[in-house]
Amino acid sequence: MKTIFDPKTKDRIDKILAGEYDETINDRVRDKAAGLKEISDFRRLPLWLSSYIVYGRHSEDVEMQKMEDGR
Repeated sequence: MKTIFDPKTKDRIDKILAGEYDETINDRVRDKAAGLKEISDFRRLPLWLSSYIVYGRHSEDVEMQKMEDGR
């Protein structure tokens, strides 16, 4: 089965696998993905790990703002 990723996500995965520097991929993401050694390892990941790989964070981002009712 062929695995298809969004091009930006595929680029991030390739950089994680190669250990290539990218300022958008922090050490936490690299640490969480340390056991992933090939592209097929990035299939069917838990939601929290997928969020780290795709977005560089899970739910702890302090910049996220809570929407206020009525605005």
